[in-house]
Amino acid sequence: MIRMIIERGVQALIITLALYLSGCGWSDDKKVRVALRTFPVDSGWGYEIRAGERRLIYQPTIPALDSIRPFPSEASAKRVGRLVLERVVSGQRYALTENEVKAAFGE
Repeated sequence: MIRMIIERGVQALIITLALYLSGCGWSDDKKVRVALRTFPVDSGWGYEIRAGERRLIYQPTIPALDSIRPFPSEASAKRVGRLVLERVVSGQRYALTENEVKAAFGE
């Protein structure tokens, strides 16, 4: 009885995952370019990460810090954006910690 419930749960999970992935517009025969772009915001810089025409991440402020403020320079936005981009491309969790952001700033 328990084994049947577990098997049905696994089957439901696999079907749900297959439906989700098929609805994302990704396929092996189409290569989608993932790119980082910086942009100016009020008194600073931000970045976004795009997969083709689709925006994956829009980051107008420095992530993981207690204050809400833009990046002080385009170079700092690029450094943090590249770190996030590498994680997105490799399929890793791309949320940054405060220490990782500070390390990207060279602090």
